[in-house]
Amino acid sequence: MSNRVLLPGKRAGESVLYPQFDFLSLFASASDSISSISSVSSTVYSGIDGNPAAILGASSFSGSVVSVLIQAGIVGVIYEVKVQVTLTSGQSPVLCGYLALIPDLP
Repeated sequence: MSNRVLLPGKRAGESVLYPQFDFLSLFASASDSISSISSVSSTVYSGIDGNPAAILGASSFSGSVVSVLIQAGIVGVIYEVKVQVTLTSGQSPVLCGYLALIPDLP
């Protein structure tokens, strides 16, 4: 089981809602569900950005899926985005993904 999700690249000028954080495979049982989003964070995996948290917008969940709004960012930087939730079973699983910021080319 992998705790990594695939995030397609984002252009610097875009604001994109990423619904790739699906926790279903991490539920303890069929009756388990997300009770809250514990944290959403962003760090620099590669490149330079003095404020990587600035790419994070609002986050929400529906069913087993957490969606995260990603905005702005610095071209060429690869960000690690981590989402941690609290489940009704009491567990707190984490999913992470790597997001590359690509140039706004015509």
